[in-house]
Amino acid sequence: MDVGTNILRLLKGKQLKPYSFNGLGEACTLGHGYAIAHMKGIPACGWFGWIGWRFVVLTMFVPCWKRRVRLMFDWLLTMLLGRDIVNPRLDEHPGISHALFEPGQIIVAQNETRPFHYLVETGEVEVVTSNGGSESVAAMLRQGQYFGHVTWPSAGCCIRARTRVRLLEIDRAAANALSEVRPDVALLLKQNPAPTSQSPQQKCA
Repeated sequence: MDVGTNILRLLKGKQLKPYSFNGLGEACTLGHGYAIAHMKGIPACGWFGWIGWRFVVLTMFVPCWKRRVRLMFDWLLTMLLGRDIVNPRLDEHPGISHALFEPGQIIVAQNETRPFHYLVETGEVEVVTSNGGSESVAAMLRQGQYFGHVTWPSAGCCIRARTRVRLLEIDRAAANALSEVRPDVALLLKQNPAPTSQSPQQKCA
């Protein structure tokens, strides 16, 4: 008798029948070739518990014989050849990625060095200089403009988002490799399309 049947009997105004759970038991694998289990009141551990756990998984949780056969072959190959372990290097930063900054958020702080070059995709970026506690905007960068490398401002400047801005973030190693392969592309970036009256580095000098 399952719970659904009792709910249906309740809706029909019939008397409920006693409910009892008839599960096989519990099992937990503790590694390859070892598990603990409690099936129908019978405790098992070690290799026998592991075999029982695998049998339950194979017969009750795998929906069709095609997948069961594939799973059995996979288990067999693991026993014969060992586990197929892959160690992805997640600590590496992609060479080119996108970065999003909200209005007022600092992109490059004063006296900070970043191993990246930036190309403005959307929005506006301002180069801010501080003098005696007061701030002034030294330059404005818009879509298509580049900062980094020769246009990198001095330590007295910081770069922050004026509006919601999306930047193309290029790793310095990738930028240097691009400069070696395509110096014309690197030169085009450094020219800063639609420049302001003075470059950021000139105003922050």
